[in-house]
Amino acid sequence: MNEKTDIKKSGVRSVVKVCGVTRAADAKTVLDAGADWIGINLVAGPRRVSLSIAEEIMASIAEPERFVILLSISDTRLITNLLPMLRENQKFRLQIYPEPERGTPAGDNLSHAPGNADAVRELREAGIYHIAPVQIAPAGDSAGQAGQKTSAANLTPTSDLPPDCILFDASVPNRLGGTGKTADWCEARRLGETIRANPTRYRSRQMGDASNTPTSPKILLAGGLTPDNVAEAIVAVEPDGVDVSSGVESQPGIKDIAKVKSFIHQARAAFEKLTTSE
Repeated sequence: MNEKTDIKKSGVRSVVKVCGVTRAADAKTVLDAGADWIGINLVAGPRRVSLSIAEEIMASIAEPERFVILLSISDTRLITNLLPMLRENQKFRLQIYPEPERGTPAGDNLSHAPGNADAVRELREAGIYHIAPVQIAPAGDSAGQAGQKTSAANLTPTSDLPPDCILFDASVPNRLGGTGKTADWCEARRLGETIRANPTRYRSRQMGDASNTPTSPKILLAGGLTPDNVAEAIVAVEPDGVDVSSGVESQPGIKDIAKVKSFIHQARAAFEKLTTSE
């Protein structure tokens, strides 16, 4: 049974995203194993696929809301080619990077390429779901590898359309993710608490919310997660969902179904404990 959940519902935690899927067959297998979202990388790195392969993967599953499309706001050609599909079906989710191989403070994604930003803004105003990646120091990096630790001020949305979801990942120079580096869970928890404690500041209109009521963005945790540590990470950070890529692979871009199933099982059990303890 697929135990998929809906991150749009208030108070619900347990969304599992498997990112870096590169083959249509893997997409179906991962969803059948119980994943909620599949990430398709159109930005950079060893899991990046062409638009034609991405379209093949998405055409294989008749549930567009299950797909998260990773794209760069600076890739004009790609955005132009994607717009007709996204305008026609606004159930797809977008994970937007300001430039290839870089993360960004939440809400700042739309300020780097004005022409492309207008197109993305159009989609956001129509209700398409927006995930903003935020890179934080990796575990054990007390000095903060990317410089200073992320502050609450860095998370202040600079757009009047803040993200629906914020993805915390480990900061690694010149990489957008999928490195296997574990994020600093204490830092992720601190930032998550800051966001949840200030719902009017970090407001977000959740897709599908007929009332259009502002709420805090949901929190996804990524960075070095595996079947062996995901339960501990969920207890430590208390995110709304988790995101895995390299931790469930036999090689970059090729998912190991046994690892995927184990990861999902461990994550679901940990989220269930959080729910029952609240």
